[in-house]
Amino acid sequence: MSRLKRMTGRVVAMAAALVLGGLAGCQPSAIVPSLVSPGRATVRNGVRVQVAIQRFLPKTLRTQAVIADIVRYKVILCKADGTLFWGQDIRPGDLNDTTLVAAIFDTVPDGSYTVTVDALNAAHVSIMTGGVPVRSLNQVTVTSPNVSYSDYPTGVRTDSLLVQIGLNSGVSAPAGQVLVNMAAGGTLYATLTEPGTQRTLASFNSLVSPFKFTSVADGTYAAWGFFVNGTLATLPGPSAGTVTVSGSGSTVSGSLTLTPTAATVSTVAGGGLGDVATPATVDIADAAILTDSADNLFLLDRDRRQVRAFSPTGATLFGVSLPVNQVGRLVGGGYANVDGTPAQQRSLTNLTCQTMDAAGNLFIAESETHRVLVVPRATGMLFGRNLTANATYVLAGTGTAANGGDDEVPWNSGLVAIRSLACDADGNLYILGQNQLQMIARVPGTYFGKSMNADRIYTLIGGGWSLPNSEGLALGAYTLGGTETAIAVDAQRNLYMASIHYGTVMIPSAATTLWNGVNKAANTCWRLSTEPAVGLCLDPTGNLVYATGSNYVKMIARVTQTCFNQFMTANQVYTLSGNGNNSPEGSDGDPGSTVGLTARDLHADRLGNILVRDATYNRLRMIASQAATIYGRTVAAGRVYNLVGSGTTPIRRDGVSAAQAVFSSNRGNEALWMTPQGDFVVAHDSLISILPAATVSAYGQTLTAGTIQHLVGLGALETDGAAGSDTRIRNPLHMRTDLHGNIVFLDMTRVRILPRQSGIHYGRAMVAGNVYTLTGITSSYSNTGDGGPATGATVWPRRLAFDQAGNLFIGSQDRVRMLPYLDGTSYGAARVAGTIYTVVGGGGQPVADDQPRLDGSFADIVSVEVYDDYFLVGCKGDAKLYLVTSGAKRLYGALRQANRTYHIAGDGSSTANANLGSLGLNAGIESPQDSTCLDAAGNLYIAYGNLGIVTMVAPDTRIYRVAGVQAVSPVGDGVGPEAVGLQPRSITMAPNGALYVLSHGLIRKIAGP
Repeated sequence: MSRLKRMTGRVVAMAAALVLGGLAGCQPSAIVPSLVSPGRATVRNGVRVQVAIQRFLPKTLRTQAVIADIVRYKVILCKADGTLFWGQDIRPGDLNDTTLVAAIFDTVPDGSYTVTVDALNAAHVSIMTGGVPVRSLNQVTVTSPNVSYSDYPTGVRTDSLLVQIGLNSGVSAPAGQVLVNMAAGGTLYATLTEPGTQRTLASFNSLVSPFKFTSVADGTYAAWGFFVNGTLATLPGPSAGTVTVSGSGSTVSGSLTLTPTAATVSTVAGGGLGDVATPATVDIADAAILTDSADNLFLLDRDRRQVRAFSPTGATLFGVSLPVNQVGRLVGGGYANVDGTPAQQRSLTNLTCQTMDAAGNLFIAESETHRVLVVPRATGMLFGRNLTANATYVLAGTGTAANGGDDEVPWNSGLVAIRSLACDADGNLYILGQNQLQMIARVPGTYFGKSMNADRIYTLIGGGWSLPNSEGLALGAYTLGGTETAIAVDAQRNLYMASIHYGTVMIPSAATTLWNGVNKAANTCWRLSTEPAVGLCLDPTGNLVYATGSNYVKMIARVTQTCFNQFMTANQVYTLSGNGNNSPEGSDGDPGSTVGLTARDLHADRLGNILVRDATYNRLRMIASQAATIYGRTVAAGRVYNLVGSGTTPIRRDGVSAAQAVFSSNRGNEALWMTPQGDFVVAHDSLISILPAATVSAYGQTLTAGTIQHLVGLGALETDGAAGSDTRIRNPLHMRTDLHGNIVFLDMTRVRILPRQSGIHYGRAMVAGNVYTLTGITSSYSNTGDGGPATGATVWPRRLAFDQAGNLFIGSQDRVRMLPYLDGTSYGAARVAGTIYTVVGGGGQPVADDQPRLDGSFADIVSVEVYDDYFLVGCKGDAKLYLVTSGAKRLYGALRQANRTYHIAGDGSSTANANLGSLGLNAGIESPQDSTCLDAAGNLYIAYGNLGIVTMVAPDTRIYRVAGVQAVSPVGDGVGPEAVGLQPRSITMAPNGALYVLSHGLIRKIAGP
């Protein structure tokens, strides 16, 4: 209180900065009421007015220390006779927040008003200057209705209005419905429909489709549309005309010029290109390893979806020139996925393994597409086709998981979840899948008891679930168990498999007594070691090296010899690394006997050194077989050396540019959202990361514009109040940000928050950058705790959403629950901040059309969106979309009563790409569980990762395709959304109408002009 008394005339200057309107200039003419809602039940003798106000500017805050006492403020319309109309309470927000918020007034009569800002502290004491509240010099004129076509970013939403559109051609459309909003950034959104018919915007005789109208200049707009049955609905050319808005017994008209502009796709972030770096600075995680005869290292980078290479002396590999002692990109990082694509332009996905034949041809396996790709070292015939050097081709697999047969063309044969590849001296390719071991013959002959034609694929083992414990049986008696991790082939074409369950297995190509003196018939299976094997390779001498699951690397000596600083007797097992502590330890140059390597990939180079991907240290390490100078280093026998790797992973690298950022798109659920401040927040791989739009202090750290920085998930703590960088989270299933920029996310069975700035949030004091649990403290599947503190409630959260007041809504199995940000009233009841309430669902009967909102029980909620004062709830159990109202109003083509649930879209059976363009009840939405978002006009966007498309449910209830062609790989930037290949994991909408999609580890923008 004493601080408030010290306020001076500067407060007046500060209040002047709170000019109502949407532009930084804060001119009186910028105070524009939003479009009127003629269908709102509460509007009788007046109209609903929505006024934009600009939040406190940072500089003003720094010069007025007393502002720290303010916890909320009101905006008041003041009539000349002293009548006051109070808007909703609004929080000032964080210190750097200069975005716009809306003050909303219901039932305001016609007349002229001045605007008053009444700032309140915790004791609800007004800021006073000369005994009166701070008052602006601006005035608002309220008429019924109100309409404007200028660029005023109100940042608010409106209801449905009746319109007529007349073009210069003189042809006028009958009355239809248009949803219009002037949103932040100056975008006019409109959805044009006509009841009972379909019309084109060009001739008005066949189709009316949803369009976005983006402001180009004052009074001029450009339009881009969506897709109906694969056809883009758009304007044929520039059109000028008028728009007439009707409501409450009067009309207002304005001019409109429309210019058709094609929507385009561009990449905003992701890809992890990071070309040309020194080995010690390269971030690696999942990296399958190869070497060639010149000691060049090839790293299959599963996180970046690339093949990278390190050349100790400098080399040109697959058309890419690598400097001395540098790591660069050879294959991947592009957008194309057709045969003949140059290596660096290829889009790769879900890489698992690689191998190289004696001619230097590179083979790469994609597990997700169940394909093997080949990159030829030279132009010529390879596996029956004339291939171009340094380009990429599909060698085997159809793109879908299927067991293959014998004597098939490999690119027409099925593969399933490829685990490992190997080549023998003749160039024959061996493919280990989840339930098959297959071979592509390079030259004709008899292999493993089968007569094979050149360039055809054959199955050696497959079709079942487990290898039997019996040894010596013919190959046809065996099946794979899904625990096999690697294969290798020696100079005599004997095959070896590593299995977590069965150990190390040998398949002789001819009768032999190798390894243990036991007679082994050709084409039978034998166990050489029973230790669980997670990796396997053969050195140039034929010694068999395998990695155990307990941090050991061991070798079965093929001949008596001295290597790795040990004397070895033929057929005996020796430890190359591992310290007996069952834990990863050791530093660069330590003896192998003191180092425990978490080995997940093994490879032997030309000198017999064993290269290991160390999963604990995120490095490529080498166990030296002999003293030598190799890879630019002098090494001693039996010691372990770091060759490549910074010790971190690409996904966890802080501070890199947007183009170098790596987001995991193949590890489960990912979420993308844009904060009110314009930052991208991404939940992925048990991390929450941010790409800030501006350099700013937020979330307890300094964020640098255009770089990725990790906020949560790098630590091991799970306690409330711990710093985000010290906190562990488990598969963040969903995430949203509230109007203050606080990040709220699902962490298994809990709903947690990362505050953007310190303050009171949801009734609790919180420190910026620390993690707090809002609700859901146990793993129970029940829903309890209504009316009590949210921190004591048990929920099973699935989806999150926020309303314009910052209240949190949680989709939880059969209901939607609310956690108020501040004390207030909603859905007809008083609500207390930090208390949890059921506001939709949870009743004792299945949800039905036109049902009281608390009576129904939803069938597995998978999406929740809050628009203005109603809900959209998507359910997996019945593949339907429901509308839940707060007040009575006209919504989705009909007058809806207050506090009821309505079925508006989804026929309960069709797939999401069926009957596009039809009314919602006749079209399929399948299960909208990948991601949803709303734009400022109330269009609901649904991402389907399995279908590769994004659809839109318009407020006329028709469903349209927005983007995607059901492809598994993306195409380049600059194309239209009808051509882009997507695998949309998550979507978010910017205030200016741009749709952002997290797909293939990239953030991609789909936008109009």
